[in-house]
Parts: sequence; C-alpha cells; structure tokens
Amino acid sequence: MQKSRAATVVDSAVWSDAVDGLSAEQRRALVTAVADNVLEGWQPTTVEVQLLADYAAGRITAEQYRAAVLEMASA
Repeated sequence: MQKSRAATVVDSAVWSDAVDGLSAEQRRALVTAVADNVLEGWQPTTVEVQLLADYAAGRITAEQYRAAVLEMASA
C-alpha cells in the first residue's frame, strides 16, 4: 500500500473531509488524538486521519480500526 501525503494540523483539506459529520465532541477527540501523537513524532497520512475519524464517528468498530492499522503497518 502506497502512503498518502502526510496530513498536518493545518492541512484544511484533510481536516474538512475527516471531520465531516462529526459532533463537536468527536472533532475535539480526533484533533486531540492526532495532536498528542504528532507531538510524539507521528506523521499521519490522510488515510490514517480519516480512519481515526471513522472510528471516532462510530462508522467502524475498534476491532476494524485495529485491523486496518495493523494492515497498514505491515504493508
């Protein structure tokens, strides 16, 4: 799997797609999770941010999230 371009906190295109349909609380959780991990050195891709947004919104389960992350890590 080819990595997508890196997302940054200021990349409005990534954030507008990712937060679409999220409540204010879900947005806050997503932004906090990404920001905390970026401070630890994570450089999230667009796909990774969207995946985390899908989990925050309840569109995928924790198990589906874990499986997708593990698949990306092993690719």
